[in-house]
Amino acid sequence: MRGHVRNLRVPSEPTAFLDELSRRFQIDWFFEGQTLHVSSVSEAASRMIGLQNIPYETVRDEISEAGLDPDRFGMKHMPTARAVLVSGPPSYIARVELIVESLIAGRPAVTGVRMVKFGIIQHVPAR
Repeated sequence: MRGHVRNLRVPSEPTAFLDELSRRFQIDWFFEGQTLHVSSVSEAASRMIGLQNIPYETVRDEISEAGLDPDRFGMKHMPTARAVLVSGPPSYIARVELIVESLIAGRPAVTGVRMVKFGIIQHVPAR
């Protein structure tokens, strides 16, 4: 994405500045700890992620602990389906999926590496 910004009043808060850019240029953004992720609004998606027997509150707590905001794009508990409906950029959804998978698996010993590239999760087995 490339362009020029004109007549933009820069708010004193960084998040307010990013919100203004978001409105003007149709982008989504979120922080993951100290990392800023930016994507086009057109890339946003929704995905249902099964929770099995993991309590919804535990999932929300872990997402927050990871430096993500569970309310940023929308996360809806689907108790009958034992799932959560997550909306947002592909990289945000992929990170939530990794957290839920980790909780379901009980944080097993590392047998490989999970890579997230362009919102796609790939498991690379250890050699």
